[in-house]
Amino acid sequence: SGPEDELFKKREALMTPIQEEVYNAVKEISELRGYSLVIDRSSDQGIIFGSPKIDISNEVLLKLGYSR
Repeated sequence: SGPEDELFKKREALMTPIQEEVYNAVKEISELRGYSLVIDRSSDQGIIFGSPKIDISNEVLLKLGYSR
């Protein structure tokens, strides 16, 4: 259990609540709009085109308190 392990544990402890908050915001918006699938374009290169009309990234950021 060296410094790398401690860093990993600390990073995980900091990221988990943020990831849960983002997930809950996405879930709430998806349920409101009747979406059955939401894709994270930042980590999935399989998408060729995504219409801006269905991109809820800004809404999620607003719900989390970040304005663009």
